[in-house]
Amino acid sequence: MKQVIYPVLHRCLPCFKLKAAASQQLVGQLPLARVPVSRPLVNAGIDYVGPFEMKSGKTRSKTTTKCNVALLICMATKAMHLELVSNLTSEAFIAALRRFIARRGLKDHLYSDNGSNFVGANRELKEIFFLSLKSF
Repeated sequence: MKQVIYPVLHRCLPCFKLKAAASQQLVGQLPLARVPVSRPLVNAGIDYVGPFEMKSGKTRSKTTTKCNVALLICMATKAMHLELVSNLTSEAFIAALRRFIARRGLKDHLYSDNGSNFVGANRELKEIFFLSLKSF
């Protein structure tokens, strides 16, 4: 008897829908920088967008140069800050970082990928920091 009823119940669409188990959403652990409520851009991530063509000189100038945009995104609020960067060197990134800090203040953490300009800028900033500590 069970062998006759069982296949019929499996082919019955309303019975199949009523037996369905609810699935549980798997949520990954968020980094600590994204969890706390804080001012915008206290913990920020940085990456480059581009290249873009930019006119150099006056408004009717025909010469264009390539430039990039440094995109700084707040980890908690997703607020954005854009800085124009002339090229992809460590010096250009440090200049953009100085402008960002001048406008928004010193930040707790700045996250980036391991781009060569970010790694080079990190090395240069560490050298400057250690040289300033030795002078005291």
